[in-house]
Amino acid sequence: MGCIAAKSATLGILKPELRTEHTCIAAATAKDIPKIVSMINGEAERSHAVLVVTPEEVKSWVDNGLSFVAKTMYGEIVGHSAAKIWPESGWAEHRAVVVLPEYRGNGINSKLTAAVVQSLNEFYPGITVLSLKNENSGGRGSVEAFGFKKAPTSSVPDEILTAKEKKEYDAYILQTLARQ
Repeated sequence: MGCIAAKSATLGILKPELRTEHTCIAAATAKDIPKIVSMINGEAERSHAVLVVTPEEVKSWVDNGLSFVAKTMYGEIVGHSAAKIWPESGWAEHRAVVVLPEYRGNGINSKLTAAVVQSLNEFYPGITVLSLKNENSGGRGSVEAFGFKKAPTSSVPDEILTAKEKKEYDAYILQTLARQ
């Protein structure tokens, strides 16, 4: 069975450049939420590279078309990435990037990042996108490849830093094409 995009209105997310031989990227659906939560929280417990999430939080990303999964040709979810829109600043945070260990090194993180950035550019033209990385986070190369630039944490809106308990992060900021 092949990978099928959940919502045709959510970009042309199965464009050829977003496919690999063994996985594809698709908009997450409500039925994917339990697996996404389990994957993210498992990684948070194991490596502390991502923050623990709730099903309600993931549902909000899915409902807003800002949650993407990498699926095998058999429909198994092996990766996830999303964006959260922060209400006060209007910034988007690229977050909850997880790829199962046995699938890492195959460009899935990059393809998930591409899907998130593409979705944000389509639905929120001109939005500033932030990716916070702690000492345990990977994926710096993926965000830099998309044009994210390392920035001082002091440039991050306080609403975001307060929610993150002002822990130590490296901030990477992307000014989307519409803003340049």
